[in-house]
Amino acid sequence: MLKERIRTVNVEGIGQISLKKTNLNRNIRITVRSIQDITVTLPATLSWEAALGFIEKKKAWIQQARDKMLLKTYRIRELLDSREIIERQESREILTRKTRVIADKAGFSYNKLTIRCNRSRWGSCSARNNISLNLFLVLLPEHLQNYVILHELLHTQIKNHGGDFWRMMAALKPDYKKCRAELQDYPPGLIAGMLQR
Repeated sequence: MLKERIRTVNVEGIGQISLKKTNLNRNIRITVRSIQDITVTLPATLSWEAALGFIEKKKAWIQQARDKMLLKTYRIRELLDSREIIERQESREILTRKTRVIADKAGFSYNKLTIRCNRSRWGSCSARNNISLNLFLVLLPEHLQNYVILHELLHTQIKNHGGDFWRMMAALKPDYKKCRAELQDYPPGLIAGMLQR
């Protein structure tokens, strides 16, 4: 007989929470993807009752995480309402042009630029200096678009997030810490989910 691996519970004051047992986890992990998508992942050897006890202990934290997500949802809704949703091709052209301009201005070069829908990150840079940008980046305020593009271009020179990377970032964009913090208010997965409704 197969053991039950997934269970949904209703927690007073929070609502539905998905519980998932996995052999990959050694610890209990809570993930709040949206105000209605909360998952608790636990080791396969742990009992459901232990998971419920953990949720009870972490109830305040879960509610706080949901409140933060709700605030982010409102900010994103305001952003989306204030911006014209443009066609994919036009978005690609805008981001391609912007990347070229920022690279030229800052003295960076890259191999290839790919623009696609991504739920987990705004951009990345490969070991071969191929840059990938999230299509939804075009919806963010311009200063955040510029920060993400510059961040990925900087990775063509410095492949990690060590001290040298942040010193060069500070020289190129003195307000990078503010941009970095503000970017946390716009999770790409949340924007993608809101656009698909």
